[in-house]
Amino acid sequence: SILKALDRLFRPHYQVFTSETGVEGLSILKKNNISLIISDQRMREITGVEVLEKSISINPECIRILLTGYSDIKALEDAINLGKIYQYVTKPWENDELLIIVKKALEVYDLRIELQEKNRLLENQNKELLLANKELSVLDKAKESFIGLISHELKTPLMSMSGFCESLQSITKDDH
Repeated sequence: SILKALDRLFRPHYQVFTSETGVEGLSILKKNNISLIISDQRMREITGVEVLEKSISINPECIRILLTGYSDIKALEDAINLGKIYQYVTKPWENDELLIIVKKALEVYDLRIELQEKNRLLENQNKELLLANKELSVLDKAKESFIGLISHELKTPLMSMSGFCESLQSITKDDH
């Protein structure tokens, strides 16, 4: 009945996958690009916290929400520390409130993905700048070498011309 209620609530707004067990849910997560998981704490086979904890290695960016009708402090502590949950929701939930929680959670997911993409872009630009800086360094060394060569090549004829000019000046002074 919980799965049907969640499906009815979210189906008009989102693509919804449901599973009867945590193991089945993890299998669905492996096969699909899922942005948000709502897991009930009390399930057959494994707990909701275990599902959320295992989901981290499958899809670390996915937002995790734990749904429970029991106020189990240990489960809440594990959900936060091990399952890295975004929100802890108690049953029975208010539909409007749960819709808002999911909407905000998906906004957080979108921001995380955008941040990761911008970080990747920034990393690539930094690599390009480092490469360009190395190329500029090589070009600067080549330029310095070229200027030194040209300077040397121009100094020799200029010194010779300067010597000829001094000789001519001394000859013309002697003639007067």
